[in-house]
Amino acid sequence: MLTRALEAVAPLLAVRVKGVLPTGEDGLHALTKLFHTVQRFVKALVVLVGAFPSGLVLELRAAAFAPLGTLWSSYPEMERGLLLSDLKRLFKSIHSASHTEIPGLVEKSVSTLFTAAEASVERCMAYTGGSEGVGLLGAIGELLGEYTAQLMGALGKVQPRGAGEEPWQV
Repeated sequence: MLTRALEAVAPLLAVRVKGVLPTGEDGLHALTKLFHTVQRFVKALVVLVGAFPSGLVLELRAAAFAPLGTLWSSYPEMERGLLLSDLKRLFKSIHSASHTEIPGLVEKSVSTLFTAAEASVERCMAYTGGSEGVGLLGAIGELLGEYTAQLMGALGKVQPRGAGEEPWQV
């Protein structure tokens, strides 16, 4: 009976949660908090029905996590927004720097970029168990493409040192 009740409220709950879920990093944190809350609920259910057949436990677990299923599909888009927002902040400081500061900032940007991508992959594994990894790879690919475009613009501000030298290229 509990499984049927959870299955009945899952679609409505998913729509309601998605409607109030913030965007960007706040959305990821809210999704994480929701995930951990459901995880604790499932653990309590497992303790409660532990003596029942394992099939029932699996059904309860699936029913409890069902509302999160639709939210997982929006996960790569949330990560994409966060990554591109971080990139925009990063290059805002680079574009406003003097041409002598740019090479050092660009050098630092490489590690910042890969640290952000790594954190994104770790969040994906922690929150979705990797089920949204393909979508996340698309977001990271878009991030790298945007980084390359922004990098070209930043390096274009750096003047060649001598006559006849080619401008920076990536």
